[in-house]
Amino acid sequence: MGILNITEDSFFDGRKYFEKNKAIERALKLIEDGADIIDIGGESSKPRSIKVGEEEEAARVIEIISEIKKQKNVIISVDTYKSYVAREALKCGAHIVNDVYGGLYDKKIFDVAKEFNSYICITHNRIPVLNKYENVVSEVYEELKLRINKGISKNISREKILIDFGLGFSKYGENNLPLIKHINKFKDLGFPILFGCSRKKFLKLIDNKNPLENIESTIGMNLYAAINGANILRVHDVLEHRKIIDGINSLMYGGV
Repeated sequence: MGILNITEDSFFDGRKYFEKNKAIERALKLIEDGADIIDIGGESSKPRSIKVGEEEEAARVIEIISEIKKQKNVIISVDTYKSYVAREALKCGAHIVNDVYGGLYDKKIFDVAKEFNSYICITHNRIPVLNKYENVVSEVYEELKLRINKGISKNISREKILIDFGLGFSKYGENNLPLIKHINKFKDLGFPILFGCSRKKFLKLIDNKNPLENIESTIGMNLYAAINGANILRVHDVLEHRKIIDGINSLMYGGV
């Protein structure tokens, strides 16, 4: 899953692809590099980010979705927690709603996913932001299960649900590593796992290097996740990950 942020303040690529032509060029490059899915966001989800009105956010993503679909046959995900934006993006041809609040912020988002029979990624998060955990793995597991059950109660098909334990969302740096280490536990929930650690600040705990400037920790964590049960890797650097994952898949499943 290649990340395309049409925002002014995303932590890694804010304003880089804010203009339409640059956004389209970036999307086509991600596809060329091997992205199976393009995840398009019109509002940054980083702490203290600039909030964007739902109509403006929808306008940002719809224009790009329309242009991509004219040129390429690729799966489109919309990175939003707002039901209005999700509906407009799905009307335009998006396939997945990637909600970083898992329906906590806007409860109508499950209704929209059901209406369009779309896929929805339910991410663990907390409102308000509560970063303290006694046991982060078990607490995130149980809270994520509650959000999944909420989606199912809204008649979302189990086959349309993806899950994400929300690295960096309502979690301090040290809370993220046990989640990665125990990714297999989340397979027990029975849904495909979307894994998103790309370039995130907490990765500095791995090698004491700034992940915005060094890709090694991102690749290392994504490789560990892929081998241990992640189904979708959400990344900024598609080409580098594509080469490594293709090599690992060839070794593991290619009959070598």
